[in-house]
Amino acid sequence: MRTAFWEVMVVAFACALGIGSAAAADSGFYLGAGAGQAKYEAREADIASPLVIATASPIPALSWPGLVPGSPFSGFLPPAIFVGVAPAAAFIPFRTSVDRSDTAWSLGGGYRLNRFVAFELAYADLGELSIQRRASSSSFQLRLDQRLETQAVSISAFGRWPLSERWTVYGRGGYEFVEVESRFDGASGAALVEDFDSNNFLLGVGVDYAISERWSARIDAQRHLSIGGDAFLNERDIDALSLSVILRL
Repeated sequence: MRTAFWEVMVVAFACALGIGSAAAADSGFYLGAGAGQAKYEAREADIASPLVIATASPIPALSWPGLVPGSPFSGFLPPAIFVGVAPAAAFIPFRTSVDRSDTAWSLGGGYRLNRFVAFELAYADLGELSIQRRASSSSFQLRLDQRLETQAVSISAFGRWPLSERWTVYGRGGYEFVEVESRFDGASGAALVEDFDSNNFLLGVGVDYAISERWSARIDAQRHLSIGGDAFLNERDIDALSLSVILRL
């Protein structure tokens, strides 16, 4: 009876060691780098453009690029650009075109608690949204270009589900600190630059393939929720699809 007891204890201890070793093998720190494409969810209909008001003479205090000191275009509903090119007042809308996609890249590192849970801190450059506005008449042409560059630092929690020894699928949720630089360029070459920050949520899904014991490749799809927003563009989501290489330390 005592022999059987000790045999059971030895087997249980061996199993515990095996489980502990497997958990230790699945945990640890890692580094990663990735690149792909970001797409801004912005349509022409969602983008406000200033109204061009042509008058017999310009209004210096309200003419591009210095409409209102310290806060371009604020105080106007809608924002307005005054130009002195018409014998009588005329209201001329802008024609707007949008380039929503750009190259994105990221760097990060994290800690894998076990096969199923991980935490990650990352920096991402989400490229830029480019907006071109044109207005013209028989007497003038006006150009107003806007570029919004987005960068984010995020912390995420991963829920992982191994499909096999090499393949793992996961979902992630996180919180990020976002900085957006908005730059306006006019036909005269003058530029207005404004920075604004926001805190937002991040969601994502992906698949991870273990190339070797230390190296793996990851296909990652993320959605950055309700980024930025200014007088000309409402808050918008940014979708990013990337391929990353992961090194376990």
